[in-house]
Amino acid sequence: MLQVPLCPVPGFIRSKTEGRCVCRTYIRKMMKDENFVTKMETAWESFELAITSFLGNKKDPNYHSIVEEMINNFKILGYSMSLKVHFLDAHLDYFPENLCAVSEEQGEIFHQDIKEMERRYQGKWNVSMIADY
Repeated sequence: MLQVPLCPVPGFIRSKTEGRCVCRTYIRKMMKDENFVTKMETAWESFELAITSFLGNKKDPNYHSIVEEMINNFKILGYSMSLKVHFLDAHLDYFPENLCAVSEEQGEIFHQDIKEMERRYQGKWNVSMIADY
C-alpha cells in the first residue's frame, strides 16, 4: 500500500553499479531520530484503526477523520503513497456503507463459478486460461 522512500530525492533509490543505497546519510539520519519509533508506531496504529473502522462490514461514523489521520501519519514519516492510497483519499465518499458484507448467495455463486472453471480445465494447462480466473 505504502512505499518507503530510501532517499528524499526522487529517482535515486539505489546505485545501479554498486547495489548500495545512494542516500545512506538520509537513512542514518532517519534512524538517529529520537521520534522515529514513536512516529512509526503512531502510523501503524492509525493504519490498524483505519482497517477496523473503515474496511469492515460497518463504517465508523467518523471514518473521514480516521483515514485522513492515517494518511497524515504516513506523510509525517515521509512515505510515498501508492496510487491506491491516493484513490482511497480522493474517493472516500463513494465507498458503500457495507463494504465487506457478502451474502451467502453471493458466496455460493462464486463457488459455483470456480467449480465450473475447475471442471473446464481439469487436467489441462494453457497460458491463456489464466485470463478466465
